Amino acid sequence: RLFLFFQFIAVNSFRCGSDSIRKKPHKIKDDTIDNKRRRLKNEYTPLKMFVDYTYLTSQNLLNSKKLNDLKNIFSEVTKSIGYLLSVVHLRVQIDKDAISDYCEIPKVSANIVSSLDANDILIFPMINSNLDDNVLAQAWTCITLASNQRPVAGVVEINPDFSLDTEDSAYYMKYLLL
Repeated sequence: RLFLFFQFIAVNSFRCGSDSIRKKPHKIKDDTIDNKRRRLKNEYTPLKMFVDYTYLTSQNLLNSKKLNDLKNIFSEVTKSIGYLLSVVHLRVQIDKDAISDYCEIPKVSANIVSSLDANDILIFPMINSNLDDNVLAQAWTCITLASNQRPVAGVVEINPDFSLDTEDSAYYMKYLLL
């Protein structure tokens, strides 16, 4: 399977679009009391991500099968990242307007602010029709913590021409998003 993955990469010369993003993340303070003492207690837990599909769904650029396939891939990716990374959960305060402004996402979930209480990072996938033809996806951090530059929210822009028709392409897309 790994051979097929590398063979797919060799045949399709896609590149990551994140190299061309020049946006700077907005920095916020965390509300954790005595942050240094908490780190010394070693209270690390698997990284929890909340993926908000509100704007992606409202774009109406994907048929229902493609949208469900993409949601399934994001679900696998968030589980994989939770297995790989552990963090100290911090309490941060972000309002919906800040997310809309700094992440350039016009529509967010109604419960997005409370989602950050239970999660460590918010992810906003969207379709971007302006990506180069050879860029399948790109990601950028829109909000970080001022104290340590840890990402709190980010945007994943996906080329609308992505295809998940074969098993190999779904596998490739999962690892691209990862």
